[in-house]
Amino acid sequence: MRLLLLLYLAFYGISSSAGEIKSANVEHKGKDYRLDLVMEIEAGREGIVALLMDHENFKQLSEVMLESGLVDDAPEDKTRRRLVVKTCIVFFCFKVVMVEDIERPFDDRLLAIMVPEQSDFKYGRTEWQIEPLGPGRSEINYSFHLRPDFWIPPAIGPFFIKRKMVREAKESILKMESLAAGAYSEGTR
Repeated sequence: MRLLLLLYLAFYGISSSAGEIKSANVEHKGKDYRLDLVMEIEAGREGIVALLMDHENFKQLSEVMLESGLVDDAPEDKTRRRLVVKTCIVFFCFKVVMVEDIERPFDDRLLAIMVPEQSDFKYGRTEWQIEPLGPGRSEINYSFHLRPDFWIPPAIGPFFIKRKMVREAKESILKMESLAAGAYSEGTR
């Protein structure tokens, strides 16, 4: 799950060889998880935005994503995406559904707001701000706030969730960099 991946990377300060994690902050308070991550990647802004807006293929970003696609019965004025993710905490494996309304208020900014009544989460908000650093290089400010609507074992759950999120985040960043610089590069889509 992208949250698990990103939290793991942030918690241990891991950087990739191609992309670079400049700063990371992970918080767990009550039932809420929050991740703030700043990274540089070898891909242009338009390629990154195209990748993030490719709802049918969004699942390419993580091996734990089983499904991604647009919701057919979404309100007329909304772009609504549904993700199905399989994850494991220790020996407990489960699938979760995330339904998000996707907004692009500015060219360099994307928002995903969780639709709680169709999701396994009480609250969720993801924000991507993408700034060009030069040809084929961008800085991404990523903010993720999530409140699960399912039970997480309090003694061990948060620790394992953070570890898993960071590990998966590293993999997702590398995939994003490869995909955005390749098939989603400027002018190819």
